[in-house]
Formats: sequence, structure tokens, C-alpha cells
Amino acid sequence: MNWAVIAAFAAAALSLVNVIVGYRLASRGHLEQWQRDETRPIVARILTLSQDALRQWNEAAYARQAWMPMHGDPRQSSESQALKAQEGEHWVAGTDLWGKLRFEMAQLDLVAARSIRDAAHALVWGGHEPVRICPQSQRAAPGGGLKALAPYAHTNVHAKYWDRWGKKNDLQRSTRIMLASGFKGTFALEYETGPWDQVEGCKYEFKEVMTALSTPTPVI
Repeated sequence: MNWAVIAAFAAAALSLVNVIVGYRLASRGHLEQWQRDETRPIVARILTLSQDALRQWNEAAYARQAWMPMHGDPRQSSESQALKAQEGEHWVAGTDLWGKLRFEMAQLDLVAARSIRDAAHALVWGGHEPVRICPQSQRAAPGGGLKALAPYAHTNVHAKYWDRWGKKNDLQRSTRIMLASGFKGTFALEYETGPWDQVEGCKYEFKEVMTALSTPTPVI
């Protein structure tokens, strides 16, 4: 047995293993570097688009709030029309930015690490989707928030009375909004606090909901 030959073969094998391991580590390093290089500009664009979209939607909400007291007043017709147009422009601009933001999110999903994708989705869907579905300008109008969310309800909703809401606690109107959206589920009565005890409060809610169900007049 020639130990010198065996040692030479063993050394060659170890060298080959080192080359393979080094190549794989280098390849992995290049891949991670490429991933970082591709991800950074996309994240930067997402953050910029996110801020711009929210700013446009907020401007639309402010215009809406300023328009509402003037609506129907002939003395302020020109100002009212200008504010209404301004709201529409900001809303369209925000929606366009939202479309670009979704495209960047799709790009990020192709190249970014899981942790970065999760953080980006939390930002976009958690911070933008509620505003897009139910913007501040809609929430400011009577029943506006409920009108925006009603199409997403399918099985059960709470018909709730709470005196902290004051005159906004219009159960008949809320019930009619749900009916107008096509809701065919059940209404669960929930009485929090008010001028009645729990039994009388539930009776009041029952009367209001049944009145709305029997006369589902259109809601403006």
C-alpha cells in the first residue's frame, strides 16, 4: 500500500470539497446581495407611494368635510362645486397611486425575503385597505361608514343601542342601510346603556328594527 499516493488523493479530495463549499457559499452570498440590491429600491418606492396615497385620500376627506355644510346652500354654490371637484381629484389621484403601490407589492413578492414581504403586506393592507374601503370622507357623512362596510356583511350584524352615540344612534336608518346593501342575514339585538333597563331597551331595539324591516324605504 502506497501511503504517499493515498495521502495525495486525500489532499486532492479535500481541496475539491473546499472548492465546492467555497463556490456554494460564494453563490449564496451573491444571491443574497442580489436580493438586497433588488429589494431596496422597491421598498423605497412602496414607502413613497404609501405616503402619497394616504396624503391624497386625506386631502379628499378634508375637502369632503368642508363641502358638507355648504351642500344645498345656493349662496355657496360655486364654493361647494369647487370643493366637490377637489375631493374627486384627490380621490382619483390616491386611487391611481394605490394601483402603482399594488404593482410594487407584486414585484416585492417575487424577490424579497419572507420577513420583508410580511412587513410590507402589513403596511399596505393594514394601513391602506381600511382607508380605501371606508375613507374619512365617507365616515364623516351620516351612515357613511356603514354604507361602505355593509356589502362585506353576510350572516349576522348587531343592532346596537348606546346612548354615548346620541342622535346618531338611529337603528331604523342603520337597518335600512343594511337592507339596501342586499344584506339577508340576521340582526342580533344588543343594548348597552341608555334610558331603559335591559329588557325595555331590547324591546325598543326590536320595535325599531322590525319597523325598518317592514318599511325598507330608500336611504339617502
